[in-house]
Amino acid sequence: MVDEDRPASPEDEELAEFFDAEDAPEDRMTFSAFDGFATGIALAPEEVPQAAWVAIALGEAEERVPSRIVTLMAQHVEKVRAIFDAGEGAQRFSPVFDLLGEEDGEELVSPSDWCAGFLIATEFYRETLDALAESDDDVADLLTPIVTFGTDEGLDTLEADEDGEELADQLIDAIQPNVVRLAALLRAGASDNGASA
Repeated sequence: MVDEDRPASPEDEELAEFFDAEDAPEDRMTFSAFDGFATGIALAPEEVPQAAWVAIALGEAEERVPSRIVTLMAQHVEKVRAIFDAGEGAQRFSPVFDLLGEEDGEELVSPSDWCAGFLIATEFYRETLDALAESDDDVADLLTPIVTFGTDEGLDTLEADEDGEELADQLIDAIQPNVVRLAALLRAGASDNGASA
């Protein structure tokens, strides 16, 4: 289930208008990128300090951003975290991808900004993610769609593939369930570490 550039609440609408404003600074994330970033922060095995991730999402203009926007950003992260904490990711988690237009009656979406934002967030717990990947071969496969769309190298590889369009559709469809599975693995790892501490 993917929310194709359709913020799900008035608060998300307000965030989308802020992040996607025409006069937004270049180093500020788009709303789709922020949604991916917020998801990555929500999946962190240990809580990431709000000041640290807010600065990355907002860029150099952070100090001029209204406090209400920062509050809405924090609420967005908590909303995503609550979905996964409740074990309801498969039913309720819906990433916001950019809507590019329509072709033959079908909506065309791009998950690139979302995936790039997600990968930026994972830098806060890169060592944990790498360790998890070493112990579980599924982790690399789960991250493949996100890395493909969220990095220049991945996009270049996809573009060069003779079956690129079909593969792209398959990878887009895999992002939501893969993130749900990754969230479960990260939470299981955090629980195991807590039990052994």
